[in-house]
Amino acid sequence: MSEIIYKKRDERLDFIRGLAMVGIVLIHVNSYFEYFHSSEDIPVILSLILSNLSRFSVPVFVFSAGYFSRDKKFKEYWSTKVYSILLPFFIISVLGFFIKNQEWNLSSFFYQLLMGRTMTPYYFIPLLMQFYALYYFCFKYLSTRQLWIGTAIALGINYLSNSGSLFFIKGDYEPISITNYIFFFFLGLLGSKYTLDDLINDSIKRYTIRIAFLSLASAIVYFSIFEEIHMKNHTLLYPIITFLMLYGFKIHETIVNKLAVVGRESMGIFLIHPFVIHFMHSIDPYSWLGAYGSIFLVALINVIIPLFIWLIINKFLSKVFRP
Repeated sequence: MSEIIYKKRDERLDFIRGLAMVGIVLIHVNSYFEYFHSSEDIPVILSLILSNLSRFSVPVFVFSAGYFSRDKKFKEYWSTKVYSILLPFFIISVLGFFIKNQEWNLSSFFYQLLMGRTMTPYYFIPLLMQFYALYYFCFKYLSTRQLWIGTAIALGINYLSNSGSLFFIKGDYEPISITNYIFFFFLGLLGSKYTLDDLINDSIKRYTIRIAFLSLASAIVYFSIFEEIHMKNHTLLYPIITFLMLYGFKIHETIVNKLAVVGRESMGIFLIHPFVIHFMHSIDPYSWLGAYGSIFLVALINVIIPLFIWLIINKFLSKVFRP
């Protein structure tokens, strides 16, 4: 791969982030369907297949966090994190905590906030902030050679974490442990030193990646149907192959542009969508558009509505809080 010093924001990576955001929604749609119906129902199995195929999503966001990380002055680096992530996270977490809990306990709120437990998927925020802190205070000083070594070590740590061998990481910290995703963050840091196009710059590489993806996807579909497995978010091989396949796949520009918008605004969608699907739990999912159509309608609602709400909130925050 040809080494580079700086790159503008990658539209294709934003497209993949947008697709990953849809994937996170599909994972939660499956939980919604399983809440009301038997796991043996065909529509529920279909939602499980889509959920398992979407398990590349969280690693993509961790990868992109590393990929887009840049060495900046302290105030510039952390102000964007505070205004774009922590402030919206705090405000929305307050709403989430008081909606979900009958008893309002301040110490319980701050503990759940710290652990990312005010709403189910919010574990990702403290996880992400740990990576941002490690980058700013440690990883940004690593040379390209040291990043290669670090990536190899991170792969080993991630493997041990996935296999349950890191027995000392347990309890409430386990879901937000960086060991679950550290390989993908290092991979993003390493990828930022090179052009990603070099990974898929010839037909042999592209077809090899596509064959690998189809093989893995076929296995996932099989085990989803016959074993009813629920994959973890931090498997190692499938997210990498899926990312490379999507990055090198030629997709219509309109689709890329639309999903890139979702990718750029994914933080807001991620924060707001749990509220939408939480309130949906008062209604049988089949009642929206039938047993099959509801899978896609519910997913669409949980992307579009949070996107519009977030754009309004973000505009307000940019006027009131940002310097």
